[in-house]
Amino acid sequence: MDSRREFLKKAMLLSGAAGVATAVPASIKKALEIDPKEGSDFYEAEHIVILMQENRAFDHCFGALRGVRGFNDPRVITLGNNNPVWLQSNKKGETYAPFRFSIEDSKITWMGSIPHSRASQVDADNLSRYDGWLEAKKSGNPQYRDMPLTLGHYIREDLPFNYAMADAFTICDQHYCSAMTSTWPNRLYLWGGTIREEKNSDSKTFIRNDIPGEKPDGKPCPNI
Repeated sequence: MDSRREFLKKAMLLSGAAGVATAVPASIKKALEIDPKEGSDFYEAEHIVILMQENRAFDHCFGALRGVRGFNDPRVITLGNNNPVWLQSNKKGETYAPFRFSIEDSKITWMGSIPHSRASQVDADNLSRYDGWLEAKKSGNPQYRDMPLTLGHYIREDLPFNYAMADAFTICDQHYCSAMTSTWPNRLYLWGGTIREEKNSDSKTFIRNDIPGEKPDGKPCPNI
């Protein structure tokens, strides 16, 4: 039986024969051409690159990827109104489903972000009812405030490189942020395994974006 790597190489050859070789980015082709010796493992890697993506849910980028627990999740959470969690309602009783953000045919790239602070996370969770997304995640731009932007997502055509990487390598579909909060606490946890300034129960917990330490000029880091 072919290994995953061998299967992908053959798939690329067939794609090339069919005239669609450009579907696989050159950098990913180059990575797949590396032929590790039999019995080797990750301990022999010379470099490990860790990429922490900024404020993006898995389903926002990869919910439409074949084979993941995305929008076809058979064990999706059921809300108090018996709707699946994908169907979110606002205070007016209007209900919306996930929809595609077309990078090519819309201006979503320039529309700004929705809230991703700890307060908005807690409100969206709503004591684990998980039904507060439309109200908690409204755009700060009055022009877009009533749009259900929190339910928007991309598909393969919007993120071809990301999807090519997911196809070629391993993707984990149940990775979550370390703490239900904003950017910096989760970055602290990534690098230090804690959101405390020191690893003891008396140390301050940085649950929001107030960063421990000082800037190079000696001034305290601001809340950002």
